[in-house]
Amino acid sequence: MSNSDFVKIFYNTIVGEYRDWKRDVKKTSWDRTNNSLSKLSWTATNDKTQDVVFGIQGPSKRHFMDNDCKSPLRQDYVRFSLKNSAGQTIKDSFTGSNNLRTGGNGQSWISVDNLPAGTYKIEANGAAKPSSSGDMPFAVLTFGETTKVTLA
Repeated sequence: MSNSDFVKIFYNTIVGEYRDWKRDVKKTSWDRTNNSLSKLSWTATNDKTQDVVFGIQGPSKRHFMDNDCKSPLRQDYVRFSLKNSAGQTIKDSFTGSNNLRTGGNGQSWISVDNLPAGTYKIEANGAAKPSSSGDMPFAVLTFGETTKVTLA
């Protein structure tokens, strides 16, 4: 079963790594006080055509006492787009049936079947409920089916 078919059928399910995905992680943060989220982007290099999963993952809102907690660590999710080398959006984490946005868990994911080799841009383009100021840490992740998709 392809990733896209799985997400269509089991859209409200979170599954851990069930295959030997080749993973890359870039830890980063967003200074909500001084910087626009839209200035954050990363480059992902895919060396061969393969299934790839892209994600942004941070602390779940469930890690905090209640909705009034103003910790800078708190987030619901960060939306992002995947763009090709021409700057065209391939997918974004907020629309489409192949995507998984788990707001309560501080995660957003994009699954792309048979992504051609090339260089891609992961671009942050929105966040839910940025109710705090200060640095919000999170990680950008890639999972390649057969080879690592390198983040820069």
